[in-house]
Amino acid sequence: MPTGEPTLESIEREYLATLLKKYGGNRRKVAEVMGVSERTAYRMMDRHGYK
Repeated sequence: MPTGEPTLESIEREYLATLLKKYGGNRRKVAEVMGVSERTAYRMMDRHGYK
């Protein structure tokens, strides 16, 4: 992997953090904006330590 390139994991983590902040932690809205189910969004948040 080329150095300095962001990983998909780091991009996902930053995207989640941005959306959680923008929507005040509203998981339903974050899931809607991401185009995934609430369950999938919750799993992503759990994986990255956001609750």
